[in-house]
Amino acid sequence: MEIREFIWPDDYEAVVEMWKAVEMYRPSVDGFEHLEEVCRRNPGLFLLAAEPGAGVVGSVIGTYDGRRAYIYHVAVHPEHRRKGYATALIEEVERRIWALGAQKLRFMVGRENVSAQEFYKSVGFSHDKDISMSKLRPE
Repeated sequence: MEIREFIWPDDYEAVVEMWKAVEMYRPSVDGFEHLEEVCRRNPGLFLLAAEPGAGVVGSVIGTYDGRRAYIYHVAVHPEHRRKGYATALIEEVERRIWALGAQKLRFMVGRENVSAQEFYKSVGFSHDKDISMSKLRPE
C-alpha cells in the first residue's frame, strides 16, 4: 500500500475513474479546473492510495481555512475495500492537517450512509451537535 500526494494533473483521470466507480464523481464540483484550485489552495492535502498493478484505489481531499479543516471525497474502489486504505488515508491527512495548526476537523456524510458513519466513528470521529446547512451556487 502506498499513500502519496495527488500529482496535478497526471492523476486526474485515474481519480475521476475511481470516483465514478464509487458513484462519487460530480462534474460540477470535481471538474478539471475545480480540482486544480483545490490543489493550489491546499498543497499536500489531496492524498491517494495506490496499489502496484491497480493504480489509484483510494482518495481523500483535505482543506484548511486557517482555523478549521475539512475532509472530502474519502473513497476506496469497491474491489479494494476492507484492506485499510481508508484508515491510512484518514490518518495521513489528519497528521498533515494537525501539523498546520487546525483546531477542528470536519466532514459531511449522508444521514442514510450508516456504514460510513460507523467507519468514521471507528477512526475517532463523533457526531457534532451542530446542524449542517448548505447553499448551492445559483446556476
